[in-house]
Amino acid sequence: MKRLLIFILAFVFINFILWGAQELYYMGDKSKIKEIETFLDSEEQSINALKTKIEYEDSMLDQMEKQLDSYKASGMVQTYNNLVSIFNQSLDTYKFDLSMYKTKIDNYNAKVNEVNVLIEKSGKRYYIIPIPIPTKGLRGIAK
Repeated sequence: MKRLLIFILAFVFINFILWGAQELYYMGDKSKIKEIETFLDSEEQSINALKTKIEYEDSMLDQMEKQLDSYKASGMVQTYNNLVSIFNQSLDTYKFDLSMYKTKIDNYNAKVNEVNVLIEKSGKRYYIIPIPIPTKGLRGIAK
């Protein structure tokens, strides 16, 4: 019984040392994961805000385009020309925001891939599990 207890304590101790060494080894990766996840959380908020802005700009451009069509149809040339310059400025802003949105999405996805690789790499842990292996010379209990 004493031997079994010593055997169990030895395996617990060895596994504790093995686990601790792995935790130390992956400490840098785990801190990098937390850093990237913090970045991803703030970037997600930024992306959502930009998406909302783009949707608003899109609806405004649609309204302006309808106004331009009505001014053109009714022959209001001066009003039409004034609105065209505003429309073009709004369109440039919309295109810029859309390109920023796509860039942010690409960067976000790249960081997600990076953090997934780190999580997979640093999430593995190895343990020693005692499995009795039969050896020659051992006899079973006769019943």
